[in-house]
Amino acid sequence: MGSNENYSDVVAALKELCPDAIPDYIKMIFLDTIVANPDRRTNNFGLLREVKSGKLIGLAPNFDNNMALIARGYPRNIKSQNDVLIRLFNELLGGNNNYKSYIPELTAEILRHVLSMLHMKVKSQFIVDYVMGRYGQITKE
Repeated sequence: MGSNENYSDVVAALKELCPDAIPDYIKMIFLDTIVANPDRRTNNFGLLREVKSGKLIGLAPNFDNNMALIARGYPRNIKSQNDVLIRLFNELLGGNNNYKSYIPELTAEILRHVLSMLHMKVKSQFIVDYVMGRYGQITKE
């Protein structure tokens, strides 16, 4: 893929190489979108191979989220207006309604539960509002 960052082009390549990886790829960039991870590139995820045959079998576990969410401080643009990640993800979803079925349901309660398991002090309500605001801008219907 080189430096091509277009999600639809990545999915088209995955259709040729490893169609089973597409649902996990959609979920990965969904997560990147709602937590504002600016560091996902076409060279920043991997595929797994079956050991003996070398056949591609799926997406590798998610990695490189160290710049996401509040890693660089609390965002100032809490409404995420004109956000490029949201726009790119919605463009991908608009190209194929089946992709929307891979998006998990997310609620403020789920986020609060996850945040309650952290062993660090964060502005929980800010994070809930921020992530739910981004989630609300994703075209799910």
